[in-house]
Amino acid sequence: MLISLFVLPIITLYLSPEAFGIIALFSAESAFLTGIYGLGLHTFAGRMIFKYDRRNKKTCKQYLGVILFYRILFSLIGLFISLPFVKILKNLILKDVILPNPLLLYIPAAFAFFSSIYGFTTNSFLNFQQNKFFFL
Repeated sequence: MLISLFVLPIITLYLSPEAFGIIALFSAESAFLTGIYGLGLHTFAGRMIFKYDRRNKKTCKQYLGVILFYRILFSLIGLFISLPFVKILKNLILKDVILPNPLLLYIPAAFAFFSSIYGFTTNSFLNFQQNKFFFL
């Protein structure tokens, strides 16, 4: 967050308003795909942390391991299912954008995959910290 505050003035010198719009559209597409890839498993993980962390840490870690496995599995399945439909998503979201390389269309799908895994781990760590804070 702090890094983006310092990098933003530098980026504004080099990017045009059209380029910012393209970045925003790519971000919207990846956020849409991240929501689909996740299938709401992060909320279930948060519930497991608050339910089992204080009582039985071993059970909590087992549940989180299973949830992480399924999160990765569902994200991979979602990634491979969405790859053939990238051009359809491009026509829906990025209609007027001309990209220099057609492989750039796959960036939001790959970013959504990594974002879903990263979001799960960070939310789990934050839930562990909140659980220790609230129930000391």
